[in-house]
Amino acid sequence: MRNGGEFVALTLKDLARIADVAESTVSRALNNKAGVSEEKRKEILKLADKYNYSPNRLAKGLAEQKTKIIALLLPDLENDSSLKVINTVEEELEKQDYQMLICNTKNDLNKTENYLKMLSEDQIDGIIVLGETPTTGRLIQLGLDKGGKIVLIDKLLEEVVLTSHLIDHNKSGVIAAEKLFKKKVKIAPVIMIGEENDYIEQERLKGFIEKCNEHDIKPEILTGIKTREEGYKSFFELVNKIDIPAGIFITSNIAAIGLIESIKTGGWLLPEDFEVIGCGEDIISKISNPRLTIIKEPIIEMAKNAVLNLINGIQSESISGEVRIYEPELVESDSTK
Repeated sequence: MRNGGEFVALTLKDLARIADVAESTVSRALNNKAGVSEEKRKEILKLADKYNYSPNRLAKGLAEQKTKIIALLLPDLENDSSLKVINTVEEELEKQDYQMLICNTKNDLNKTENYLKMLSEDQIDGIIVLGETPTTGRLIQLGLDKGGKIVLIDKLLEEVVLTSHLIDHNKSGVIAAEKLFKKKVKIAPVIMIGEENDYIEQERLKGFIEKCNEHDIKPEILTGIKTREEGYKSFFELVNKIDIPAGIFITSNIAAIGLIESIKTGGWLLPEDFEVIGCGEDIISKISNPRLTIIKEPIIEMAKNAVLNLINGIQSESISGEVRIYEPELVESDSTK
């Protein structure tokens, strides 16, 4: 409909006025319920189509105690994993006739709290929480009250039983170290991680160290390496501390780009002098020169299964409490021998 030259959304009340019937009659006609003649139903449906009437999904859902809207809570939108999860979750939800609400917390606890409040007030049907999204005690309380409506991806809460899909990050570190120690030539192992106190990074570090210990070699460890600039600078901090050849497992692919640039700037060769292994399959790993060997993590598979678990939990009003572990794998390319 036009109002002063602008298009405005047609409401149920507007449609009832045009059809000259009660709002309840329009509602019954649109929802194919009894209490309205077939002739009148066809007339109302024709008018709805003519004026592109679309019911307010949230308002309709609140009235029926079901919105068909799922919130996806993310730590940020700055990494490729988040984008993969967004695309996969949206596709899977559409198959189930659900809509997705993207909730970028920007690593802000207050934002997380506000988004979780939507579930406690039944403004949404359920939530999926990804990885490093900051959480508060409200999530634990919601888990106790509405656990079937919450699924975690690459996150685990020990205080409450929730369906969780986890990557074996410890094994990521083990696989990276195994690759570096496969050579007959002795190689100096190095691991570069992001936040030192982050659970995921700690698991990768533990796995890497465990494998190095099997070879009686102490790895060089650098922390706080997350950006391209940090990756670039880290090499100059590293090069005088270790023997060459060396093998580096770096958990941020964007930082790996800076590291590779720095190695080449210093006149060293990849992979002859330095082998580099990144973490996660993304566009960065594919366009790096040389192309990056990576530890691939099954993010898409996890996201698909998380959606199925959540829909089942919502429909059955029960918690599976399943904790499913996913195995990472090595994808070899040009940055290693």
